[in-house]
Amino acid sequence: YITPHQPNLLKNPIPLQFLKVLPNISFQFKFNLKDATLLNAKQKETLFKKILLTIGVGAKTNVGYGRLKPLPNS
Repeated sequence: YITPHQPNLLKNPIPLQFLKVLPNISFQFKFNLKDATLLNAKQKETLFKKILLTIGVGAKTNVGYGRLKPLPNS
């Protein structure tokens, strides 16, 4: 849970539940990539991987949530 206190810090905080994934859980992403004018399927795969590893997924990535690491040999 996170508890934002808006607009008054001491009045009526509303706890918000959000999903947390335990460390060392693996995800498999499947994209249906097709060749296009600007990028071919392999270039798109490389780009998507870079985006996921650099930016992460979801909210709160600035505090470590949603950060991904590549599996060895991937």
